[in-house]
Amino acid sequence: DITERLRTQHALEFSQERLRALSRRLLEVQEQERRRLARDLHDDVGQALTALKIQLESRSRVEECVETVSHTLERVRQLSLSLRPPQLDDLGLGAALRSHLDRQAALASLAPHFEAPETPREIPAHVETACFRIAQEAINNVVRHARARNLWLRLFASGARLELSVRDDGGGFDVAAARRRAAAGASLGLAGMEERVALAGGSFELRSAPGQGTVLLASFPLEPREKPQAA
Repeated sequence: DITERLRTQHALEFSQERLRALSRRLLEVQEQERRRLARDLHDDVGQALTALKIQLESRSRVEECVETVSHTLERVRQLSLSLRPPQLDDLGLGAALRSHLDRQAALASLAPHFEAPETPREIPAHVETACFRIAQEAINNVVRHARARNLWLRLFASGARLELSVRDDGGGFDVAAARRRAAAGASLGLAGMEERVALAGGSFELRSAPGQGTVLLASFPLEPREKPQAA
């Protein structure tokens, strides 16, 4: 029966959209928790260690303790930034991306190249978070695996969409093989990026080949998401 088949198909589509909505909500809760943890690391642990360092600096015989506390403070700062960079909430997506790019490039002796022309002032929160996390994962992958000398990041608006491009001149890789590993559950980073982009209503493209560097392209809609209608 055609009517029954259409009804079943509609119910299935609605269930799938509900599942996507739940997945988006899970990501939102995760970001809220990251924001809280980052704030607590900075406000509580960071301030306590800073006070301890000031106290120890007045005693010349505890220089080693001062050095240990200094290293711990820097580690807390790095953890806080990786959880939720304050620039993302305070200054916006462009500033957060530039800060992360510069920081990671300095650690890996890479030359960073950042461009963000005509970035819209108002970006939906879920798009802003998704875009930052995709760029963060892509940059981290370049630092860990690419053996690159240069890393380019471009963020711009095109019509009603936000476009992200992350490119490197590193060793590149076989995209088809990487997708097979992702499908088998052996490459959670690639699968996670694709899923996050899809949940934000965007599109994702990865271009690479051995010896030819890598280009990641992600595109996000700037309009508010539509909520699924009940059957």
